[in-house]
Amino acid sequence: MGQQLNFGFPAPIRAAEAASGEIACFDIVPSADAGARILDCGAWLGRRWRLDGRLYPLGRLHLSLLGLGRAEARGLERMRAAAEAVRRPPIEIDLVKAMQFGGGARVLGCGYGARAALSGLHDALVEAAVEAGLIAERRRDFEPHVTTARDLALMPETMLPAPICWRAEAFVLAVKQRGRPGRVVGRWPLRGEVKPSP
Repeated sequence: MGQQLNFGFPAPIRAAEAASGEIACFDIVPSADAGARILDCGAWLGRRWRLDGRLYPLGRLHLSLLGLGRAEARGLERMRAAAEAVRRPPIEIDLVKAMQFGGGARVLGCGYGARAALSGLHDALVEAAVEAGLIAERRRDFEPHVTTARDLALMPETMLPAPICWRAEAFVLAVKQRGRPGRVVGRWPLRGEVKPSP
């Protein structure tokens, strides 16, 4: 099993406070092996479709679960408390296709099974964040993906030659600022059981 990336930064800083202008997100970080394959795939897509965007560095790759807005306005401790309330099992992630989102984001999207499991984790985080007063409600549809670059040139949806797979055994709380390195300030294992519906 590949070791998971940590954005290229030190281990989680439990007492860290967010700097002005930083945003907070719950993310999943790919394993080191998967991260390398994601970059290889991004380079392949760039050659195939003559894309002009620069690939993100390995330590920047992540799958966003839930954005929480400005970190200093929300309170990292409440975010950590919300994460503690979430109990979900590990997730087998498979990236199977490439596409573009608004703003030229070149992304890799998941297969059906991974989308369903990640949507369940997203929903659990939304419920916990609403309960903690971090967000008012779900704001948009959730489409799990990993962004690899931003392009000016266009690219059609493309199936990958082979799926990029890894087992996600944890999710993280990261604080980031555009154009500057981000950092992980919390990490929670995915080891709980899904509660059956009543």
